[in-house]
Amino acid sequence: KRDAENMAAGTSPLDLASLSHEFALAIEKDVTPPNLASLVLLVEEKRKRVLLTGDAGDESLIEYFEAAGLFGADKRLEVDVLKVPHHGAENSYSDDFADRVRAQHLIFCGDGEHHNPEPDVVKGYLRTIKARPLSGGRTTTFWFNWSGARAAEHLDLWNEVEDQFKPGAIPGTIKRKSLGKGASRLTLSL
Repeated sequence: KRDAENMAAGTSPLDLASLSHEFALAIEKDVTPPNLASLVLLVEEKRKRVLLTGDAGDESLIEYFEAAGLFGADKRLEVDVLKVPHHGAENSYSDDFADRVRAQHLIFCGDGEHHNPEPDVVKGYLRTIKARPLSGGRTTTFWFNWSGARAAEHLDLWNEVEDQFKPGAIPGTIKRKSLGKGASRLTLSL
């Protein structure tokens, strides 16, 4: 609304971009401007919801979801699939976000470069789900597009992530899926 009013008032595109940048940085202090430009999509079809967060940060996502009225009376948003913000980077994670945006499937798109997904981010989502599992005893699945079996680089990172899913370390309502050595894709069916 603010941007539309500025355009109607004749604000130049350059000034409008500068104002939008200042607005975004006031919300999200630890995410770069290109990452703030990420597309965020909530796709809904046949009562299934997929939330693609791009490289957006947790604070801006929460603010935008509140403004859009997406949080329920319990102050939470539940989707079937959540592409975890910014490949599981620590600067785009908070316990508040993990508690308020819940999903049956959490997708971590990172191959270890830039230390993503961060083991502490994975641990944070695990901690949140252990403390408050999904309703109805539904399973939460953590999806990784890489694995220790495939890692030539970043093997220590992957071992640290995968150690969190050792038998006995997680309840039966939490599962992990990742690419095996010869695999090139995973399929998630809703």
